[in-house]
Amino acid sequence: MLCSPQCYNGCPNIIDLYFNLAAGEGIFLPKLCEAQKGNIRRGMSEIRSSGMVAPGPVGGVKFWGVAPAMAPY
Repeated sequence: MLCSPQCYNGCPNIIDLYFNLAAGEGIFLPKLCEAQKGNIRRGMSEIRSSGMVAPGPVGGVKFWGVAPAMAPY
């Protein structure tokens, strides 16, 4: 339903939300919708195996001894 023309053209907020969620997982939503027209499993494996990954932090994360806040009672 998400990739249907009615939803894709008529629900811009929903599409924007799922576009951003898919991008966070490294998937381009229009390509996923295109793959859904054919074999969804093969389309997902092609999308997932693109080799592109988000870069990690340049340096290690350092904690300077700041304790987490206490939970309220």
